[in-house]
Amino acid sequence: MNRRPGLLSLIWKQLTKKSERYEEKIVGKDVYGNLFYESNKRNFRGQPSRFHMPYGAQDFLNKISPEWDAWLRYRRMDPPSEDEVMKNVKLSQLKKKNAAEKNQQLIDKHAEILMRRREEEARNKFNEFNSSYPKYSSVETNPGQSDKSSKGDNK
Repeated sequence: MNRRPGLLSLIWKQLTKKSERYEEKIVGKDVYGNLFYESNKRNFRGQPSRFHMPYGAQDFLNKISPEWDAWLRYRRMDPPSEDEVMKNVKLSQLKKKNAAEKNQQLIDKHAEILMRRREEEARNKFNEFNSSYPKYSSVETNPGQSDKSSKGDNK
């Protein structure tokens, strides 16, 4: 005999089941405007259900601060304080500013190196061009001007 309940009995249980009330309370708000909730409904691990409502028109691609993300994923038990979040935001802004300054320094340094290389390459090409032709004592290298070396060769 089959001990598993049938489809009709499962439907009947769902219809006659005492409706449970789940209360959701706002736990906090992050710097991006997202609201974070905790419910008395339990997940499969027995932990209270946590979720967030994004700021704006149901845009779930919004940013979430790392502290709140850790709270949503149960990596931390208590929600982050506003002081902690603001401290981390300021630290993040300082790091971005320092990185931008360092990046600009590197760009300037590489531009200077590139300019030096181009100047050196131009000088080398000029020297190659001038030295690639044979020099004869009977021919002037600069028309209208006589070379001292060619005068010495003619005597």
